[in-house]
Amino acid sequence: MNRKTACILYSGISVLLMALPYGVNMEFSADSAKYSYFSMMPLGYGNFLPMITGIVAIAAFILTVVNLKKDLSKQAMILFVIAINLSLVSWFMFSSVTPLGVIIFILHVVCMALLKNNS
Repeated sequence: MNRKTACILYSGISVLLMALPYGVNMEFSADSAKYSYFSMMPLGYGNFLPMITGIVAIAAFILTVVNLKKDLSKQAMILFVIAINLSLVSWFMFSSVTPLGVIIFILHVVCMALLKNNS
């Protein structure tokens, strides 16, 4: 498997994992609830960063698929860097770290490294 197809696979897995309802942790008074990156609940409570991270990750996935025909690895790498930084800011501002979120973060870092070594 070459680097481009591995990056497509990993970014596709990360987008699928973002759709699961265990990606974002929301701390309430006594309970904590987990939501999808694309859920409106964290957005309603002011945590808009997971939604933006999901949209940027989808755009990065599309660019990695198009990267097979055109060389868009720098643009996709920039989008992965943005998604990584948005995840970190969300974790520090809203304490929304989950194990699934860490796996998604690692997949984004791996894709970024694959794209960097590819160009």
